[in-house]
Amino acid sequence: MFYVPFYAGMDLSYSMTHRSVKKEAHYVELLTWLREQYFFTRRGGLDHFITLGRIALDFRRPRGDSWGTQMLLHPEFQNMVKLTVERDGGTPAFSKNEIAIPYPTYYHARSDRQVEDVVSWALQSHQRSVFVALAGIRKQRLGGIREKLMRDCESDGRCTLLICEGHEGVNQTDLDTRYPGNLPIAGHNLHTSCNYPSAPLDTFHRSQFCLQPPGDSPTRRSFFDALVAGCIPVIFKPTAAWTQYISFLPENGESFSILIPFSKLRKDNVIDMLTRIPQTQIVAMRAKIGELLPRILYAHVARKYPSTSGANGTVMENPDAFDLALVEVHNLMKRNEGK
Repeated sequence: MFYVPFYAGMDLSYSMTHRSVKKEAHYVELLTWLREQYFFTRRGGLDHFITLGRIALDFRRPRGDSWGTQMLLHPEFQNMVKLTVERDGGTPAFSKNEIAIPYPTYYHARSDRQVEDVVSWALQSHQRSVFVALAGIRKQRLGGIREKLMRDCESDGRCTLLICEGHEGVNQTDLDTRYPGNLPIAGHNLHTSCNYPSAPLDTFHRSQFCLQPPGDSPTRRSFFDALVAGCIPVIFKPTAAWTQYISFLPENGESFSILIPFSKLRKDNVIDMLTRIPQTQIVAMRAKIGELLPRILYAHVARKYPSTSGANGTVMENPDAFDLALVEVHNLMKRNEGK
């Protein structure tokens, strides 16, 4: 299999903030070059893979749309295997060659010992003084469930709301000083930068449950940050995680997270619903989070992998998300061999 080292997400982000740059210029140049390569044209790209760095729909926009590009509408890119943080769940014809991989978190272990350390940290429960937490940017245009949950959290002493402010590339010093650190945060509404790990991870680590309402798309990076901190994610659609990251998360989504359909929120308060979950179930779910954590972490490049040799060759122990992603790429290409 062949890897195409084109940083599609970075290219799109740059072109969307620098209007003088044509959004199509670089990927069209890449496509022109690929069409001249024998090893690409012999199978039309079926044995090549690429990482997108953003949700797949950002690269499958109608012509004239100011957001995103038409990159994945080209047959050659459709044939490639795409690693993306969110598959196109609504279009099977497009998503058949897409693999959803976990959002990168703040933590990259250098050794198995460091993986064990973060698992132990996630399993801690004595410091969880916050019952429910919700972190995110307040976007009035999103409205609906996200805004409702933020309002409910603001007015409930059992919930801590972390409102993320600012954006990358600006001085965040003033915002960072607003986060209270080791001071009590239960029932508080906090305004801080979420571009650095301390605020969201500390908030999640002090919380039993973390609400994960959809934003611009169903999935959220915050879902994985919550898992790293041992905070049980609460989602509102299966597409937020369960039907996306099938190669990385347990088949039984209820073993480590809570699904509350939108319809139930019209009749009941989400925080009241969570209070009905028995403590024994909470403990079991957090233990399951500890088991799955190594599979969603991208280890540091310096990590040393132990391996064992057997009749079937060398087997890598304790694979991380990077290893599992490559296995899935290989498996998908094998299934495409007859095409």
